[in-house]
Amino acid sequence: MSSPATYRGAQGFTLIELLVVIGIIAILMALLAPTASGLMARAREVMCTSNLKQLGLASINYAGDHAGQLPLSAGTAGWVNCVGTATYWCQLSNLTNGVLYPYVREPKAYLCPTFYRIVRAAYPTAAFSYSVNFRASTGGGYYVSQLTGVLHPESRVFMVDENPPIAPWFPATVNGVQVAGYAINDGQCCWNDGGLWNTSSSLRDSPGTYHQNSSSKAAFFDGHAETFAMDAQFQWRHKMEPTAP
Repeated sequence: MSSPATYRGAQGFTLIELLVVIGIIAILMALLAPTASGLMARAREVMCTSNLKQLGLASINYAGDHAGQLPLSAGTAGWVNCVGTATYWCQLSNLTNGVLYPYVREPKAYLCPTFYRIVRAAYPTAAFSYSVNFRASTGGGYYVSQLTGVLHPESRVFMVDENPPIAPWFPATVNGVQVAGYAINDGQCCWNDGGLWNTSSSLRDSPGTYHQNSSSKAAFFDGHAETFAMDAQFQWRHKMEPTAP
């Protein structure tokens, strides 16, 4: 006849013991879930910045191969080929037809994972979340088409992530102040209605505010990427003028 200890081992855990183990596991999962969620959110933010840096450096490489010509915000030399798209938004084919795609052939590099997490239900075919400064163009005045024409490339924005085309980010708001404009649609960003960006300018296609603390991410003309504050006084506006002193 088996001893009680031997018999119990052969039968495995009792129901009470199993319930205790399950309860402990549930408590541990509840404690760890917020930490895991926070880590994943930070990982998405890092990837978004990394994408911008990759695209910024690719733009410098493009300029090096094209006598200083930048990948422009529009036209036949546009980084994407979709200006004039009436509805949100340009698709993957618009990326592959743009001049920058031969330098960055990974489609995921054009789409911030935080952005896609927000829009995937409404726009599952979203192809990109970034837009090039509309001043990177062949127009006159404050426009610039050559990298050498940017006076302070280390502090002037070349590319940003724009807002998703859904509430509460569209229309865009910065610390509760509404900024006139649109969400991402055609690969261009940072319009104003004339002259340099100043407190009287009407902003359109403003940098995105869906990151933590209503901040935005950008790639600069020198190739680096960073996060900058989107404050209600629009102190970031000077970053949008590539030819300003």
